[in-house]
Amino acid sequence: MAVYHDKNSDFELNTNGLGIPKEGFGFSNNPRILFGAPKFKKAKFKLKASENKKMLIKLKHF
Repeated sequence: MAVYHDKNSDFELNTNGLGIPKEGFGFSNNPRILFGAPKFKKAKFKLKASENKKMLIKLKHF
């Protein structure tokens, strides 16, 4: 799961001229983020059809 804080409410993840996000973003399981999105296997999680799940996703800011 990928999330971001749309600080200016424009429905986009804003980036600077180098493509680096200007708004906070994060992924399920809070994988280490260096350059680009993490591999799918680092952020995946299991969820049964009848299950509710709460997650704490830490937002990364550059």
